[in-house]
Amino acid sequence: MKKSAEKIILFGLICAGWIGSADSAFCTTPTHTSLEPSSLISGDGYQLAKTWFLPDWQSDTRSYNTDGGNNDNGGGDVDKTCETYGFVSPESLDLGLYDCSEDELRPVYGLLCYTDCACKSKFQYNTSNCDTSAGYVLSGSSCDGKYESCACREEFQYTSSNCSGEYRPAGESCGGKYNKCEGRPCSDGGLYDSEQSGLVCSAKSYGGKTCYSCYDPCDGLVSKSCPYGCEKTYDQCSEKCESCYEDNCRNRNGLSCQYGCQNYYADCASKCEYCRACSNSCETGYSLTACSGSEQTAADTKVNQCGNICYKCQCQTGYVDLDSYWCALPQTTDCNALGYNKTDSACTDKSKILCPFDNSKFACF
Repeated sequence: MKKSAEKIILFGLICAGWIGSADSAFCTTPTHTSLEPSSLISGDGYQLAKTWFLPDWQSDTRSYNTDGGNNDNGGGDVDKTCETYGFVSPESLDLGLYDCSEDELRPVYGLLCYTDCACKSKFQYNTSNCDTSAGYVLSGSSCDGKYESCACREEFQYTSSNCSGEYRPAGESCGGKYNKCEGRPCSDGGLYDSEQSGLVCSAKSYGGKTCYSCYDPCDGLVSKSCPYGCEKTYDQCSEKCESCYEDNCRNRNGLSCQYGCQNYYADCASKCEYCRACSNSCETGYSLTACSGSEQTAADTKVNQCGNICYKCQCQTGYVDLDSYWCALPQTTDCNALGYNKTDSACTDKSKILCPFDNSKFACF
């Protein structure tokens, strides 16, 4: 009797969910209603739960419950919902949002329920960790007040990848993105806000405004160093010399000289700085010395630059020309024998005679 009682109690505890799993095959074969025990009774060292097993066909039978007013009708458990037992029905649960620790809980036969369900780990953002005052907004699907993402508002869309060149990101920022894309200052593009003095400038549209592209026209041009002055500057740059004067003649007034130029300018070889004075010399074949008496006679005369007479003399009859207007009587006597020295120097006061030796004419004196 004792062993039979033990089997009945064990069966009742298992099927009531107090011991093991109420889904055991021997519990779920007939449809049943499992009730919480209303009290425990001690007997022979065992605690007995008051449990009644009612087949579904016993529709008029009522289960006992000590609460006095929540008696189930036998056979009606299949119409119960998971929520009746504090669980979640599969029909009311979006498994795309929740993770459940157990998905085969059967509080009664034929009823599948979920328990220990919580939002999936991807739902981690709410107002406590997503600062909406800093430009962020909760986005994506949500679960129990938590969202998939915390992203910047759509207005924050500009970075250096989609706002560059003549434009730059500006305004408020959120996560490295900005809510404005504005034109850069002219200086960021190497341009100027206005035309620059001394430079050649042209207007250019830059970042939605007018800037000026300017350059130095003298840049890169070589300026020559000219000792006599610059002859020509560059057309685009009057500050640098392209070619030089070769001399300083443009600044020199050359003299016109009656007797020729005495000195030309050092920086202008074609213009005379000083004139030559009159020349008192005679032309070749003429001499300032007048022809002498019986020895010479004037063949021709000229006036030199200074107004003096130059004579061209010739030997008179009977005299021999000894070059350079020397005239002498012919002699056959050796000069040395006459006590004279042979010479070709100028005439002296001594008599001139012809020395016929050596087949040459010499003056002896």
